[in-house]
Amino acid sequence: YLDSPTAVKSKSLSSLVDVAWSLCALGLVEEVSDDFKALLAEIFDRSPPQNRVPLLKLFDVLCAVELEHKHLGVAAPAIWKAACDDADRFEMDKLDSSRLHNEIVMRFDHLRGVTKGLRWQLRMQRNKQCGPYRVDMLDEETKIALDIETIIWPCNRTMKHRLLSDLGFKPIRLEYWEWRRARTEEDQNVFLEREVSRLLESSD
Repeated sequence: YLDSPTAVKSKSLSSLVDVAWSLCALGLVEEVSDDFKALLAEIFDRSPPQNRVPLLKLFDVLCAVELEHKHLGVAAPAIWKAACDDADRFEMDKLDSSRLHNEIVMRFDHLRGVTKGLRWQLRMQRNKQCGPYRVDMLDEETKIALDIETIIWPCNRTMKHRLLSDLGFKPIRLEYWEWRRARTEEDQNVFLEREVSRLLESSD
């Protein structure tokens, strides 16, 4: 992909962002740090697009650089940081009022559980800040952070949740179709209680 110093010049912006995101998600940045920096330099040399898809992916990349690769000395221009942050905020705000989010919050409002002999009750708040990220829902006391994996989001939340775990949060990825298979309110309660208990049991 980068077989010559000028190779990045011929690549589309979306392609450059996809490669940068993949390197971060797969944990390969340190192995190809010079190429990674060349990718970002080429991206930042261009203008931010109107299309929010590459901006959402690049938002993940910027968070990874900030939290895992700060020593590389990569500094994103303010115009790019603002464009990525605006794209993430816009999409998160749009999801915040969805019927799916309303369903899940209602279920959490009635959810109770016992893990390791301790009773718990979560107070999930929507669209909350966790470090550089926003999450669909957060219980501030337990630091349980939930994101819903939907087909409309351009990249999965695996890397995001790895970074959130490093910051001390306890992330849950809720797959859309798994939730839809829980057809009754009782099924949904059982599903959420199982996921929360599993997470709390695995944490120190």
